[in-house]
Amino acid sequence: RPWRIRWHDRTGLPRTLAGGMAAGYQGTPDAVALTFVRDHSELFGAAKGQTSQLIDFATAHQKRVPGGTLVTLEETVAGLPILDARVGVLVAGDNAVAHVASAAVAIDALPQTKPSLTGSDALAAGLVALGWDAQTTQYDQPPRLVIFPGAAPHLGYEMYVSVTRDHTEPWRLVIDAHTGEVLLSQRMVAEATATGKVFDPNPVTTLANPTLLDHSDSNTAVPTSAYRVVTLPHLDEPVGGVFQLSGSYVRLQNIDIPTNVPPTSTTGVFSYLRWDNAFEEVMVYYTIDKCQSYIQSLGYDDVNNRVQVVDAHGLFNLDVSAYMAAPGGTGVIQYGDGGVDDAEDADIILHEYGHAIQDNTAPGVYLGNANNGYGNETRAMGEGFGDYWAASSGYDSSVAHGFPPEFVGEWDARGYADGPAPYLRVVNSAKIYPRDMVNSIHDDGEIWSSALWEVFGAAGREAADRIVLLSHFLVGTNPDFADGGYALFDADALLYPTDAGAGAPLVGEHYNVICQALNRRGILSCSSVCACPNQGNPVDDGQIDAIDLIYIIDEVMYGAPSLSDPLCPLPSRGDYNCDSYINAIDITLTVDYVILGGVPACDPCAP
Repeated sequence: RPWRIRWHDRTGLPRTLAGGMAAGYQGTPDAVALTFVRDHSELFGAAKGQTSQLIDFATAHQKRVPGGTLVTLEETVAGLPILDARVGVLVAGDNAVAHVASAAVAIDALPQTKPSLTGSDALAAGLVALGWDAQTTQYDQPPRLVIFPGAAPHLGYEMYVSVTRDHTEPWRLVIDAHTGEVLLSQRMVAEATATGKVFDPNPVTTLANPTLLDHSDSNTAVPTSAYRVVTLPHLDEPVGGVFQLSGSYVRLQNIDIPTNVPPTSTTGVFSYLRWDNAFEEVMVYYTIDKCQSYIQSLGYDDVNNRVQVVDAHGLFNLDVSAYMAAPGGTGVIQYGDGGVDDAEDADIILHEYGHAIQDNTAPGVYLGNANNGYGNETRAMGEGFGDYWAASSGYDSSVAHGFPPEFVGEWDARGYADGPAPYLRVVNSAKIYPRDMVNSIHDDGEIWSSALWEVFGAAGREAADRIVLLSHFLVGTNPDFADGGYALFDADALLYPTDAGAGAPLVGEHYNVICQALNRRGILSCSSVCACPNQGNPVDDGQIDAIDLIYIIDEVMYGAPSLSDPLCPLPSRGDYNCDSYINAIDITLTVDYVILGGVPACDPCAP
């Protein structure tokens, strides 16, 4: 029978061969597998380039499986194994090849195969680059030389080490044998998934009921319909059959009074109601794990991507929560009780995690003091970002349940000692800098959060979050509101570059959105920019002609939208007389320009 081949869309080599049968081979299963792969070497990385005669395969291991023996071969070049380039060949009982799963690659050029560094020296350099302590890192296996594949292959040392920080974990490293660059760092921990009961994000939002009260942590104060059963991914493997709330991105731990031991489970089920202190532990694990997974989905793998240590019941039972930023960038979070327990409200959990995000991104930077005479703008930006991050994270849930997404801490605010409030703060404040500064970092932070929220509303959650997260990397020590504003522009230009016109630096696609938000808050004085040479060019081909005329007529007569330029402030590029809508006047002006050679009445790119 013919083989059914599934091709790898990146390497152009087979991913699997299935459904066929190659018979007539003699010898042991590993000999059969080697012969088959060598006979068809062009399918497994032996291209016609300079390395084609150097490609070979070696047996890595073999296992008996139903239907025969699975032989795993390792691809080599010039006698050196190519990292993770393995081919699994299933040899049936009659020595016929019945299935092949391949991760072979083509190597077009070889690096210098004599290492400049010893394995120990390479490890030492790699540990410095990773920021790991050599005293707490031990070899699990001796290093071996490998070819690290890619457009420019590297000679590297593959090594397995145990790293001890808060606890010991196994890691796989590949370190360049010439430069000491870390080519691969892979955490070798299999993770478990359990389930838990949580509020997501809180009962006021979920039930769209702002009249709920705490009633001294009473279970009956909150209907059971406010709870959700969720998965708790990325947990560490159970030890002795016991699950703990400790995983890739968060670990619950008792740090301060009150003494509260995080819950464990032998079943993988963490199901509690709010009166039980274990409920808040589950809330913290779920909320932070979900948040970090979202951050990584945006393309950021180094924004507080660590095990965040959290005490869900700390700070001596005070009604306050805090991020403890020591050591820099790797601090712990404590949530307080009193009134509504802070860790019952995902907004509070995420606000404090926002501080951890900023401090891990720029250690110590957002804990400074930029005071232009109105208050600490650095800390106000930290508080404003925490509120923004909570509102952004809860936006979809708020909208789905018909609750105002601009409210922050609406459940926590119901338990104030001096009486319940509808929210802790809002992210759509009308405050203006510096007029409304009151030298209170939480209140002044509403100026910053409202600017970010306006960008959120215009650019969408994903784009806004990506821009805001990157902006934290782009400020110096003690940034003020203006520094934060310029960092938003810079982040947008790096993520979404757009040509702002001949001779002008690139700006971001959301430049005008950010500019308008900062202008409205008094943070910066900036002018909108426009990249289009003339608003009557809706097809973006650099010239205005009959095609553009057709587009504009189509929009006016039939309501079909014309193409738009993201940097043009007006709603349509066919708006010749700049009155913000398209009508017969625009058609007349376009005809005059296209057919009669006239001059358009308006250039929207002009200030």
